[in-house]
Amino acid sequence: MPKIGSPEELNQIVELIAGHPDGIGLEGLLHFVGSGISRRALQRRLAAR
Repeated sequence: MPKIGSPEELNQIVELIAGHPDGIGLEGLLHFVGSGISRRALQRRLAAR
């Protein structure tokens, strides 16, 4: 089973999305999350929520 990330990491992603009520998109999320996470890993974390 793939790693889904720590609760803190998931909370950070959720807060980023909540802070952009008009939408942020995957590229925007990747920009804010930084290089610590790959595009595919971010997609898996979003799917887990």
